[in-house]
Amino acid sequence: MKTVGRILIILAVFALVMGITYVAVNTGTSNSSSNGTTFENRRDGPRPERAEGERTEFLGERAAGWIFGAIKNIGIVAIIVTMIVLPRGWIQKRRRAASIAG
Repeated sequence: MKTVGRILIILAVFALVMGITYVAVNTGTSNSSSNGTTFENRRDGPRPERAEGERTEFLGERAAGWIFGAIKNIGIVAIIVTMIVLPRGWIQKRRRAASIAG
């Protein structure tokens, strides 16, 4: 039963962090589209198209950024879960020690 409780805590914290991230991303994109800056009418001209023979080796940089962002988010969730679970464990150990001693 302890394991199920910890899994539920992890899922709840993960859902909270992902919800906050989702709201932050959607708020940021809705604000940026209201100023009229899109790929078609940027200040430095339209977005350049790739030629047919052009290599796509640099397109992987976006995927690397996504992967590192996911790792960062998982790390944040792990820190939050640790901050919740460790104090609970310490409190339970103190209670057990107090009940045995006295």
